[in-house]
This record gives sequence, C-alpha cells and structure tokens, in this order.
Amino acid sequence: MLNSHILRTVSVCLHALHWGPPCCGAAQQQVKQACKLSYTSRMSPDFIAVDVETANPRMGSICQIGLVAFKDGAVVDQFEQLINPGDHFDPWNVKVHGIRAHDVAHAPTWSECWPVLALWLEGPVCVISHTLFDRRAIAAACDDSALVWTPAPWMDSTRVVRQTWKQFAQRGYGLGNIAAFLGLEFDHHNARADAEMAGRIVCIAQQQRGQTWATLARQFASA
Repeated sequence: MLNSHILRTVSVCLHALHWGPPCCGAAQQQVKQACKLSYTSRMSPDFIAVDVETANPRMGSICQIGLVAFKDGAVVDQFEQLINPGDHFDPWNVKVHGIRAHDVAHAPTWSECWPVLALWLEGPVCVISHTLFDRRAIAAACDDSALVWTPAPWMDSTRVVRQTWKQFAQRGYGLGNIAAFLGLEFDHHNARADAEMAGRIVCIAQQQRGQTWATLARQFASA
C-alpha cells in the first residue's frame, strides 16, 4: 500500500538525517533523493491537509505536526511527528493538546524534520489547513531555523465552510463545531486527526457544492 511504502521510505530518510547510525554526506543525499522520488512518483494526491500544535503562544514553537494526503475524497497517506521546539511549554497549550516537554525530549527538532516535511509542504500539490494559523506557524518555525520555505498553493478550509454552509458564515466555523455538525468524531487537537478532519470537511463541502476538486481549488486556493 502507498502508506506503508511511504512511511518505510520516510523512516529510512529520518535515519539518514542523524536519527540513527552515522551516515556519510553522500549517502544522506541519496536517501533524501530516494524519498523525494518515492513521494512524487508513487503519490499524486488532490491535496494534503496539515495541522500543527504549539508548545506556547509563540507561533514557531511547533511540538507536533500531522499531514494527511487525500485522493478522490479518501486518505491515501499520512504522517505524524512529535517535534522538540527547544522552547518552554505553556500550561494553557498543554491543557489543549496534552503534549508535555518530556514527550518531546528525544524528538527531532524542526530543522531536522524539514527535509522530509518539505516534500509534503512545498507543492505543487495544494495544502489545506483549518484557518491560516498552521501556515503562519510553519513559516515562523522555518524563520526560527533559518530555513527557506516556498509554500505550496494553500487553501483555508474555514473559507470553504463559511461559503458552503451559510449558518457558519460569521461564527461557529471552528473545526470541532463543524465536525459535530457533520456528525463526525475525531481526536481533537491531535495534529494528524485535526489534519484529517480538515480534509474530510473540505471533501464533504466539495460534494455539497457539486464541484470538481479542480474547480474548488481554483476558487479557494491561493499562493
């Protein structure tokens, strides 16, 4: 299956990025390229949904990321990673997502994760998030680590929701509320689960609107 193949490749890639036995520079580049070729050749999703959780109010303090790829309304791949933000954990944030400093003590940093994350987040496939918080947090984390990020075309799923169901045009368009409205259950504030729910909501909205994915993307995605 795509999922197991991609995850095996990512696992190898992560080991080559210093989370395993030492690896020479040439081998690291070969593994990164293999990961990229695997992703681009074996996977052609309609869009990728993303969600992040942060350790504190600072936008760049990402401590978890979830990515879920969709094709024809179905999940075709997913990736979830705890991240060590190198920053303090605010009690309010911990209350929201339940991730604590000891959970990420041995997790990779954002810069260590980036070679893999960039494969998902730099296009050409459209990326979706529920509000633009996630895009801004990713940009801040890249700035903190002096990483250059060229974002993929991006869609804010709240815009889709607000223009599809008029009762949510002004308020009530939070992820949990829309999921409840649609009768969907999920592990709210787990990054992978939130990303998947954002994607599922967009797929349902697409059906509700009677549009193809290409038409929806042209209307709501932006650079």
